[in-house]
Amino acid sequence: GERIWDRSSPDPRGNSISCNRAGSVYGYGGGISIVNTCRPTLTGNVIRENWATGSVESGGGGVMAYRSSPSLTANVLRDNQAQQGPALYLWGSAEAGVDDHELDPAAVSGRTPAARLKA
Repeated sequence: GERIWDRSSPDPRGNSISCNRAGSVYGYGGGISIVNTCRPTLTGNVIRENWATGSVESGGGGVMAYRSSPSLTANVLRDNQAQQGPALYLWGSAEAGVDDHELDPAAVSGRTPAARLKA
């Protein structure tokens, strides 16, 4: 999958991100991991059939954000797998702006009260 790290703000558009796996003891962000104060804009991507697997815990089969604020517009997040937030998992004060996309709200979760999904 794709990794976005340390204060970067890329603009991935029109990609197909599929059949990736993040895992070991802790598995986060099978399709895309966004970590440490990043502000990427993801537009028109198909993120499907990714897995976050871990023997202890996992989150964000499609997308995981930690201490970051991604913006997701017109993406398709489908058939991703994880213990928590199979489509999108937010933790460590992460928040995501999500607009005009195909995403099941039940497939989104956050680890901390500060993690939230912005409309």
